[in-house]
Amino acid sequence: MTGNIISVLVVLVLAVVFGVQNTAPLNINFFFWSFQGSVALVLVISMLTGIVIGLLLSLPYYNKRGRLIKKLRDELKEISNQLEALKGSAGSNVPEGNSGENKFGTNI
Repeated sequence: MTGNIISVLVVLVLAVVFGVQNTAPLNINFFFWSFQGSVALVLVISMLTGIVIGLLLSLPYYNKRGRLIKKLRDELKEISNQLEALKGSAGSNVPEGNSGENKFGTNI
């Protein structure tokens, strides 16, 4: 976790240094849209656009993983209930006259 924070801070510091050193106006033309701004502003907008696109592309993975976790939790709960039922029924299957000896004459 701290590695991720350090990586983000390093990228942010590099972006700020790049933006401060490149304050010249920049013309951006994209299809019929035209924009003029500083290199720092274009960099920030590009980074934010990349983050949003990355998050949107990762949503199906996290959704699938969440469904799998829910399915596994439900299976675990069902197996735990079955185990408890087996433990409860195992104690009631011992005959009353049994003194704890098995067929070899030793105590169990």
